[in-house]
Amino acid sequence: MNEEQCYKEMMEEKEKGYHFFKFILPSCIENRCLAIPKKFIRIFGKELSNIVVLKDPSSREWHVELGEDEGQIWFQNGWHEFMKYHSITYWHLLVFKYDGNSHFNVVIFDKTASEIWYPMSCMDDLEEAINGFGPQIRQENHEEEFMKVLNRFSLMKVTNERELRDGSLQEKENAVEATRGFTSKNPFFSVTMRPSHVRVWYMLLTENVWS
Repeated sequence: MNEEQCYKEMMEEKEKGYHFFKFILPSCIENRCLAIPKKFIRIFGKELSNIVVLKDPSSREWHVELGEDEGQIWFQNGWHEFMKYHSITYWHLLVFKYDGNSHFNVVIFDKTASEIWYPMSCMDDLEEAINGFGPQIRQENHEEEFMKVLNRFSLMKVTNERELRDGSLQEKENAVEATRGFTSKNPFFSVTMRPSHVRVWYMLLTENVWS
């Protein structure tokens, strides 16, 4: 195929969006890299930069460096981090769609041939926001940005504050009475649940539990 025909094929493929897929083999996990199909390289190899961008359906982007060995081009440095973040293992199927300018959209299917649930990018945004504010969190501009991140994290918010209210005195007495009738051959203790146990997602255990 001459250069003119190759260019024509490249433009036709770019207009409709070029796709290829790869099965993850054990060797890919061991070597921490993934080979790019040679046909794709033949068509688009000249326009690829040394570092490409992989984007999953959650719009999170990963920068991955390409490597070359004996005429084969690989996703290399940064590829292992992409796999680890998405919990990719052998026999997962990845579908790549090339959008030009060294950018790929990647859809991931697990061993059941079903698309995976992608990690929520807002979790990373929340962590970055918390770590980045430091002692300046009281400043108005930082407080405003922090609240924006928390609002995005709405799926984790409690939607009904009334569910966290303290129980009535009668409810507490009933609960205490119920625990008195409980018996077990193993050591145990009882704790009255507080709203903080629900809000903070952990409960303090007494030292006697471990002694």
